[in-house]
Amino acid sequence: MRSARLEDEEAASFQSEYVPSMVIREHNKHIIQPPNFSLHSISKYFRTRIPSLFLSQDELDQFTWSDVFNPFSSLKEMNSRQWNFFLVGFAGWTWDAFDFFLVSLNVSSIAKDLDKTVKDITWGITLVLMLRSVGAVIFGLWGDRYGRKWPYITNMFLLVVLQIACGFVKDYKSFLGVRALFGIAMGGMFGNCAACACMYFIN
Repeated sequence: MRSARLEDEEAASFQSEYVPSMVIREHNKHIIQPPNFSLHSISKYFRTRIPSLFLSQDELDQFTWSDVFNPFSSLKEMNSRQWNFFLVGFAGWTWDAFDFFLVSLNVSSIAKDLDKTVKDITWGITLVLMLRSVGAVIFGLWGDRYGRKWPYITNMFLLVVLQIACGFVKDYKSFLGVRALFGIAMGGMFGNCAACACMYFIN
């Protein structure tokens, strides 16, 4: 018969070699892979797209219908730190949307003040939307490299200053310039807000 010591050594060897490999394989399943555009992959995507929108029977067996349709039950599991960061992200994005729609809801008044058509003023809205990607890249890289705090604060400061500046423009070119800068600030806001809202939800 094999000694207990030998069995313990084999068990330790199994844990040190096999268990980490299981963890690694499980982790690697969730790593984003390069896209595969083969005919098989494309056909599989369209074949499984609609069924994947519905819960499978295995998932239904694990959860009650209350768990499936009631997202609020998870809120009681949040601690104060998670609530703080969630509200910081929510407040920032709400302020961002508020500033954006202030101009959208006052297009006629702005057109009258600047002696332009409504169509001309809506170009200011288009500029905001076009330049969001620029802000997303700038503030996204800044946030990933140095943390979310100062990109977030800078974003909020720029939104306040640029929204106030929009009310003091005297001509159409100034209006477009301010809205272009606002688009960059707006683009950087969502990524930082989403990160702030979700970064402490992973235990």
